[in-house]
Amino acid sequence: MIVFVNKKSGKKGGQYFADLLKEVIPPHHIIDLMQTPLGPHKGFPHLNQDSKIICCGGDGTASWVISALQAQSMKNPIGIFPLGTGNDLSKVLGWPIKEEGYFEQPKPNRQHQDLQYLSQSLSKFLEAKTVLLDSWLLQTDNQKPTPFFNYFSIGFDSRIAWEFHKMREEKGDLFVAQKSNYIAATLKVKKQRDVKEYASLQVDGKEVPLSKGIRSLLFLNIPSYASGSNPWGGSLGSWARQDYSDGVLEVIGLKGAKQMALIQAGLAKGERIAQGASATLKVFDDAETIYAQTDGEPWALPLQCTLQLAHSGQSPMLSLT
Repeated sequence: MIVFVNKKSGKKGGQYFADLLKEVIPPHHIIDLMQTPLGPHKGFPHLNQDSKIICCGGDGTASWVISALQAQSMKNPIGIFPLGTGNDLSKVLGWPIKEEGYFEQPKPNRQHQDLQYLSQSLSKFLEAKTVLLDSWLLQTDNQKPTPFFNYFSIGFDSRIAWEFHKMREEKGDLFVAQKSNYIAATLKVKKQRDVKEYASLQVDGKEVPLSKGIRSLLFLNIPSYASGSNPWGGSLGSWARQDYSDGVLEVIGLKGAKQMALIQAGLAKGERIAQGASATLKVFDDAETIYAQTDGEPWALPLQCTLQLAHSGQSPMLSLT
């Protein structure tokens, strides 16, 4: 077992967790992703074909490790010990999550209890089954393709994610309460344009009309988004069942912050638009900056660009579900 740990995941206070790891895992089996310019590649010489990988971090860290393994055509199964702010992929794969910030806030006389919990959790990875997770590539014009495994989105929710990440960078250790900070980031996004005002959509080569009021487009690979909600919803009707290994993305329209809050509370779902194995978005309006995100990592799009989403294989993952 090789363990990759990102001490900056979540609230960036993972030193206590890293110290606990050294008590239960041989130090040469622990790769601190923040202390090497090689990133996940530093751990690859320690792997053989039977090795299992444990990724300790959030969704962004998991995507980093999975894509690095794919680039080397390595097929070692990956488990996720959730330490991030979203942890959507670990939720889908069934890995238990302590309450928010648990390991970032050590308490006196708790170390023995925490070591027991960590040892029991790591032992479950040895017994877990292996499942296949679809991987996807986002190509933006002539830029380097971006891999993603959970979701891609464009619109107001990505702008909120951008504000959220900016606040986390600015506040550092003062960035404690995720929910209240997310609300604060949402309040900064006052203007919400309809996606149809600046972009067009094709799914599997066919034009797909966008309804008025849709302010974000979400391309979902797993049935979890924004810390555990499922905007696709439960009942199927004429739609195919969601499956993270079927080579299909669910395309969903989101209509604003109020609807997002209801979705996160389990009281609403987004607008189902399409299911498909490929998609193309053409951003034709450069009146203002448009934001996008993959697996919770946001960025500003180049003005007037074409984005293409395509299936790029599968990765073995460790699952308890």
